[in-house]
Amino acid sequence: MYGTLRRQGTYDAIVAACVDRPLREVDPPVLDVLGLGVHQLLGTRIPSHAAVSATVELARVVLGDGRAKFVNAVLRKVAQDDLDGWLERVAPPYDEDPEDHLAVVHSHPRWVVSALWDSLGGGRSGIEDLLAADNERPEVTLVARPGRATTTELLGEEAAVPGRWSPYAVRLTEGGEPGAVAAVREGRAGVQDEGSQLVALALANAPLDGPTGGGWTAAPDPAARPPCSGRWPPSGGPSCSPPRSSRTGPDSWPGRWTAIRGRTR
Repeated sequence: MYGTLRRQGTYDAIVAACVDRPLREVDPPVLDVLGLGVHQLLGTRIPSHAAVSATVELARVVLGDGRAKFVNAVLRKVAQDDLDGWLERVAPPYDEDPEDHLAVVHSHPRWVVSALWDSLGGGRSGIEDLLAADNERPEVTLVARPGRATTTELLGEEAAVPGRWSPYAVRLTEGGEPGAVAAVREGRAGVQDEGSQLVALALANAPLDGPTGGGWTAAPDPAARPPCSGRWPPSGGPSCSPPRSSRTGPDSWPGRWTAIRGRTR
């Protein structure tokens, strides 16, 4: 599905070359099914016969026999060439219309191509590299919440590698569905970019020296659990409590503890 959406502009141009009417006259549900089929044919390693067969069967179930025949006819035309061959046929020559050429080849709206190109200050290689990178499947960055999950556990996921900067980060290099990760489903890990993780670490490890008072004093909770040993994150895990303090508020240790834990969930 994601691949179909990323390449929708390109696939629409290819489908338009295979039908005998403007795309606006093709029912949207039919176009949706065709997009899925074209992606299987041109954007995956699925054998052509399997891609056509599966998509036609889908069309038969959700659209009916008549529309399934139309889908079958279009996909068989698409299957006659690969993606590069189709791009040579449907994309305007670069020398004649560079923006439209890039829009079709890289599946971006023409106005987006124009705006990005202007921001780069011209040059073909730069804009082509940018558009190609924009079509890459994005990575997903997870955070192992201290005391609740570990990076070792998250690194057991498919295509997982350690983060570049945060000691609690793991990157899923092929993207995917974070909800499929057990630790994420259980709330022990989450999606959080490394910059946000580093901000939380920097705040948690900031020195707390300074005067008390100014209306911030409060009696310690006599029912509070024993304090944690060492700095945040505590080695004692989620059952460990922050050190008692005579100060409360956003800049005191208890206040900061609550704020930081809330931002790493």
